[in-house]
Amino acid sequence: QKPTLVDVKINIPGIHSTNYIIRNMLLHWPNLERIIVLQKDGEDLLLDRPTVAKIADSGGGLTRLRSMSLDSALPYQQVRALSLMTKNSPLEYLRLTLKPDSRILPLLHGCVQRWAPTLQHFILYLGRDGWATRPNLGAMIADLHHLKELDCDSRYQIPPESMGHLKNLTKIIYKVDTIEQLNGFTEALACTTDKFLPSLEDIEINAEIAD
Repeated sequence: QKPTLVDVKINIPGIHSTNYIIRNMLLHWPNLERIIVLQKDGEDLLLDRPTVAKIADSGGGLTRLRSMSLDSALPYQQVRALSLMTKNSPLEYLRLTLKPDSRILPLLHGCVQRWAPTLQHFILYLGRDGWATRPNLGAMIADLHHLKELDCDSRYQIPPESMGHLKNLTKIIYKVDTIEQLNGFTEALACTTDKFLPSLEDIEINAEIAD
């Protein structure tokens, strides 16, 4: 056990070595506050059921975790595992990539509602293929009143009207792939600058619109 360890960054190629270290890290370093895991494209973060159960049952999970950044695209079972391990975590920074699965967004929505009192930075990407429809995340951010940074993937929707309550948002990266998305967001900025995102200081719009 390393109760004094609070910050870890892992960048080791190879799925087996990476996951072995992660499992042992989560089991034996209970006071982690920040986790960064860098993995190659195509590698999965694998958390087996015994590991998840031990972490979830020991003191309520990772109760001090404030920042989590995972490069690997996560399937449903791994998001469920993270949900159990972070059920009492005061997360402030979250960066995830999700694999296509109709069950995964409702699960993450429940997690985000738990983290709403502390979450300030929300960066979410979706796998490029396999989504039957373009997911709408407007409801997911509805309770994030303390959010300061939002990074929006163009493969899901966060309609401008769903951002009206983000009074503390200072930075947004808004990616669009249709002219309708681009027009809707720029019109909201132009027409209601005093009410729409009133604390906004930094904005980046990335448009990838086919001809």
